Amino acid sequence: METKRQAKFASLLKETMSSILMREGRGLFPSNVLVSVTKATITSDLSIARFYISVFNAEDAKDVVLTLNKSKFEFRRTLGNALNKMRKIPNLEFYLDDTLDYVEKMEKVFKNLNDEKK
Repeated sequence: METKRQAKFASLLKETMSSILMREGRGLFPSNVLVSVTKATITSDLSIARFYISVFNAEDAKDVVLTLNKSKFEFRRTLGNALNKMRKIPNLEFYLDDTLDYVEKMEKVFKNLNDEKK
């Protein structure tokens, strides 16, 4: 269960990382690729921040997440500079948010079930 402190810190991290990706992520990906942070969570000891990333217009979204994870130390340093009042900046982990793919898949399943009924 997430505490109020974790939720506030995760929200701050999500907002800050989103703006960092908008500014500095452009050099990592082609100009037509859009990367956004859909969710951020933090462990109870505030040592690991997990960012769930949504990727649009990329040939392989997993490559984008892999690139982010390879650059996580640079992002951590930038995050530390942005949040200079924090005593300790958590380690970063990036994951692909496949929620939209799951929703699309479920819609197809329901549509097929509906078509079979008719």
